Amino acid sequence: MFFILGVIVFNGAFFFYSFSKTFAMHRLEKEIAQEALKLDDSKTIYAFYITPSLGSFNIPNPTIDLWAEDIEFEEGNFAVFNEKQFGQNQRVMKNWQRLNDEFEVNSIKNLPKDWKIYRIESLKIEESSSN
Repeated sequence: MFFILGVIVFNGAFFFYSFSKTFAMHRLEKEIAQEALKLDDSKTIYAFYITPSLGSFNIPNPTIDLWAEDIEFEEGNFAVFNEKQFGQNQRVMKNWQRLNDEFEVNSIKNLPKDWKIYRIESLKIEESSSN
C-alpha cells in the first residue's frame, strides 16, 4: 500500500518537474501574444524564438523571424525580442544590431523575463562629415 502511494507521489512530482519549464514557457508565450494582439495588425512583427507561438495564438500580423538573412526592416513595424537571452547568438544579433544601427527603435512594452516589444520609429539620419 505504501509502495503504491510512494510510486504515485514520485510520478506526480516527476511529472510536475518535467513539465514545469514547458508550462512556464507557455504562460510567457501567451502573455506576449496577448500584448501583440493590442498592436496594429497591419504592421509586421519581427521576432525570434517566439515567432511560431505568435501564429499559434492567432496573431493576425505578418511575422518575420530575426533568424532570417538580410531582413529589410520598415519603420512603423514592431519587434519582440529578448536581447539579454539571445545576445550571444551571432546570426540573430546581426539583424538586431543592423535594425538598431539603421532605425530609431523604442521600447513600448516591458514583458516578463526581459522580453520587450519595440516600435521601429524612423530611419536614423547619418551625419555627413565635412571636408
